[in-house]
Amino acid sequence: MPLSVSIAIWAVVLILAAVAIFLIRLLSQLTKLGREGETALRTLNDKLPPLIDRADEILHKADKAIDRVEATMDEIEPAIQLVRLGGQLFSSARIKVSANLGKWIMPVLAGIKAGKAIVGSIRKQCSSNDA
Repeated sequence: MPLSVSIAIWAVVLILAAVAIFLIRLLSQLTKLGREGETALRTLNDKLPPLIDRADEILHKADKAIDRVEATMDEIEPAIQLVRLGGQLFSSARIKVSANLGKWIMPVLAGIKAGKAIVGSIRKQCSSNDA
């Protein structure tokens, strides 16, 4: 067999050996990755159902709380409407009283001033009669 053929055969053997070593390492790493993935999936499979159950329980409680809030809002809605109506009536009454009070305040103040002057005059007369 010629030397060049022998060298070519040895080169092919070395290349095949290198490829085989590479493939063995690759398969080893893939096997390790598969085991780690399987472990992770088992862990998720064990822990996920309780988490889902807990989330369902929380959502159920939240739905109940929302229903209670809606029921409470329905119960207090008439009271809120009464408070709004009372506020509007009070505001209207205040505006009307303020408008009408302006018409009457000056005569009332003048009457009080005149009454004060009359009482002062009577006191002076009573004190001068006593002396």
